[in-house]
Amino acid sequence: MNIPKLLSKELKGLRLHFLVVLSVNFLLMAYFRGKIGSPGSFLAFSSIPFTILYVAIFIQGYHVIKKEFDSGTIYFLLQLPVSLEEVLFSKFLAVFIEGFLLAFLTSIITAVFITSYHQVPSFPAAQTFKLAVLSGLVTFPVLTVFYPAFSVKTVARRSSGFLAFLTAIVTLYIDHLIYQILSPLKGITLNFASYHVEGIFVNVTVSLQILVFYAIIGIASLFGGIWAIKKFNSL
Repeated sequence: MNIPKLLSKELKGLRLHFLVVLSVNFLLMAYFRGKIGSPGSFLAFSSIPFTILYVAIFIQGYHVIKKEFDSGTIYFLLQLPVSLEEVLFSKFLAVFIEGFLLAFLTSIITAVFITSYHQVPSFPAAQTFKLAVLSGLVTFPVLTVFYPAFSVKTVARRSSGFLAFLTAIVTLYIDHLIYQILSPLKGITLNFASYHVEGIFVNVTVSLQILVFYAIIGIASLFGGIWAIKKFNSL
């Protein structure tokens, strides 16, 4: 199995991107902390760094695949005893790990800054950890929902933009159908975190419908994207 070696290589290549995004998020948090006097308002503004990191991870997921085909290095890699599936999966896994760690650490940084307000005596470690893990897991649907579309965009030789757009529309329609099929699970909810203090109200509840939905479409989109790269790259 070559995935561990390929994964190690990919993670090393993502170190600078990881440090840049984390540094930007930390500086934004520090700026907000200096300008905002209310912990509740600070928590609301903390959504900006999370938006930045999820967008950055989505772009990175597209870039790490596209650069291999643009430079032609993918064909050199395939001369080694590795398969295209192993190369692509290791790249996806590396970007997911980067996104998970960025979201996890950004959640911890948010909690630390919130507890620096005198109105907030403490932020329970268990709740912080659960929220941090949940924030990290959001990286998975962010990466996979449009994975087939940017896979087609990466390797299609003709009308790549149109084909990617068409792929995205079809994917969203299929996702909608799957979500409707899973509607009986909507009433089953899981409470991940609940915390109330001066100016702060945190109550994160997720339905089983959403969890199963993202698990199904995430895995299907991942393998669908890998299949699309193989299919279009062979044309």
